[in-house]
Amino acid sequence: MIKKRSYRFGDFELDTRARELLQDGQPVALAMVALDCLAYLIEHRDRPVGRDELISAVWGRTDVSESTLAHTIVRLRQVLGDNGNDQHSIRTVPRLGFRWIANVEEITEIADTAPIKVPVQDVAPAGAQPSGAQVSEPRRSLPSMHPRWRWLMAALLVVVSVTALVTTRPRPVPAPRVSALAPAEPYTAWVMVAEVDAPEDWAWLRLGLMDLVANRLRLGALPTVPSETALALSKQKQDSRGAAPDARLGISLRVQPQVEHDNGVWRVRLTAYPEKGSVLHASAQASDVLVAAREATDDLLIALGHSPPADDRRSPADPEKLLQQVTAARLGGHLPLAVELLQQAPPQWREQPEVALVAAKVDCDRGEREACEQGLAALLKQLPAEKNPVLRARVLTSVGWLHANRAEYDQADNVLTEALGLLRGQNAPGVLGNVYSLRGWVRLTVSRLDEAVADLSQARLAFVRSGDIREIARTDQRLGVVAGRRGQPGTALALLQRSADRFEAVGAETDLAITLIATAEVQEHLLEFEQALATTDRFWSPQFARDWGRAICRAWVLAQNGRLQEAAAMAEFILAEADPTEEAALRAEAQVLLARIALLRGQVDDAIRLARKASTPVLEDGDRREYMGNWIVLIRGLRGAGQTKSARREVELLRAWVGTAPDDWQRTGMMLMEAEQDWLEGQREPALRHYAEAMASAERLGVPEWLVAVSYSYAPALIASGHLEQAGVIGGRIGSWADQDMRAAWVQARLHQALGDVEAAQAAQRVAKRLAGERRLP
Repeated sequence: MIKKRSYRFGDFELDTRARELLQDGQPVALAMVALDCLAYLIEHRDRPVGRDELISAVWGRTDVSESTLAHTIVRLRQVLGDNGNDQHSIRTVPRLGFRWIANVEEITEIADTAPIKVPVQDVAPAGAQPSGAQVSEPRRSLPSMHPRWRWLMAALLVVVSVTALVTTRPRPVPAPRVSALAPAEPYTAWVMVAEVDAPEDWAWLRLGLMDLVANRLRLGALPTVPSETALALSKQKQDSRGAAPDARLGISLRVQPQVEHDNGVWRVRLTAYPEKGSVLHASAQASDVLVAAREATDDLLIALGHSPPADDRRSPADPEKLLQQVTAARLGGHLPLAVELLQQAPPQWREQPEVALVAAKVDCDRGEREACEQGLAALLKQLPAEKNPVLRARVLTSVGWLHANRAEYDQADNVLTEALGLLRGQNAPGVLGNVYSLRGWVRLTVSRLDEAVADLSQARLAFVRSGDIREIARTDQRLGVVAGRRGQPGTALALLQRSADRFEAVGAETDLAITLIATAEVQEHLLEFEQALATTDRFWSPQFARDWGRAICRAWVLAQNGRLQEAAAMAEFILAEADPTEEAALRAEAQVLLARIALLRGQVDDAIRLARKASTPVLEDGDRREYMGNWIVLIRGLRGAGQTKSARREVELLRAWVGTAPDDWQRTGMMLMEAEQDWLEGQREPALRHYAEAMASAERLGVPEWLVAVSYSYAPALIASGHLEQAGVIGGRIGSWADQDMRAAWVQARLHQALGDVEAAQAAQRVAKRLAGERRLP
């Protein structure tokens, strides 16, 4: 007996089994955690639910911040029509939590089910006869706003375009041809490179068959890692049959295909190695190798307690072999071969939508963007939404990728939203995950952080369903970036380190580098400069000198560790070698770094010149925070050069600029600049007031970098004003970072000196000097 429970309230209906909220029969876009939160409040509407209880029940752990819960409740109230004053659905219970107060109609449907459970056992089925040709569906599709790793993100977008074909070409899972079977275990499968005993012209089967088996397992509702991930794992473990995959990947089943050809008969044998239990075998033979592979895979699915996908008996003229050969060529990195295969294919094959989509993607992979766009546009005209919604959604995803790659974010968002509408009700988790992931990246890029989190959460759930461990890690990476943008460096670091572990385990070098770059940036905000340098050591070597994302990140971290000469040399190399047009944002970032280095060396004229040169629309559009940081260098350079009036004018301009799109990060910097300017002009009371405001803003952010940055000039101002006790509070607040940050150590030295403790002052001064490296101390 299964209970299907729904709740109705007003014009809403919450289906707890489908985890869907409907308003007037139309689905409402909500993150899964928000739906779970809503369901929990309704189910426990007889009492108030405490915040800790709600966090534990919905998120499954206790380390979720109350701000995350608050954001979730705010989103629910927005959807339900509540607000802070008019609470007719979710009421805040002071000092406790929340309670559901709206009238609810509970709907319960009881259905009889009798799932058949098949035990996993050693299976060796007899050879199967051909049962018709069916297309196996080879499948599929970053990014902080910070220029230090924007270049690796651009590279990753290209990687995503390549992998958009070589993983599954999903479609809705058809009705099973046998009785419904309950999965014996929640496997996540890895299909390894096939072992082929056949003439050389069939060598493509090594990768093509690997991809076919993985696709068919996925169509049988068995989560299976994408083919490019499987290939990376196989390269890591040349003798993988006897070695378990890295435990960090969560893979519990390895499948080794073997192919033999003898007297016109193909024999395909699949050997499955579960993490626990007996080894499984499934085999089939036929005159067509792809038919034999499908039959063997279906037998393996049955042994695992899964229903094979229905055989739709496609025409023998269906170009399945071509698609698998192209997939093999792309997996092997042989794009020219993929192009040749497509060009030699019969015209009637090239006109089929699946092949046309592959051809468009190959054009895009080769940099032939115009041909790619023309192919995709023609496909959209050819594919009505009602005929093949999943394939149309895949085409729209590629179109959205092209828009995103050109920074046409509104167009990308619109196209991807259309794709999501097509996927509603379709069983295509891999495609769904790709669309949500790309739209989440787009929204993250334009700082729509709440919406980005909602999309990325949906993407992660879909990727778990499809078994895409690499995309799960990419989603965690992007969620870590959002946490960093929100001033939650601790949460960001945990997510990024988890992603890095997975990427390292799967051998995803580019993804790992992107994640480590983001990690280093967060470590800088946490004042963990030595750790950040160690992080860059993991992705850096001289061979990456022209890998601009790695290079600019490494240069910044070197500067933060006081190694100014090395940092400046790397930045100057970027300026000399990077393309002025294609890499304008990167060059601006290098100029920002050189301006900051000049200021740290006391070369104020150079700092002013370089900061003005870097202050371009390209930098502003790329990262407002970095743009403000460069502005601060300019203002301090003007002050150092005795240009007080010019500095005041820049402060006023900065205030107006921050007002156009304020956030706590930018407000903190603006108030700090006002405080320093007031102090320089002898306006002590306004200066101390602005310092206090800046410190309060830094406390709200909770980011160590800002706490120390404000204290660095606030504490000396308090000392000079005779407020030693208050200066001591400020100094104590940042004292825990005095052994790792030059500024915090220098503040301690000033405080001890003001208090008359000469020995402590000298000790702190020595620490500050050691940490300064090549930087000049005040």
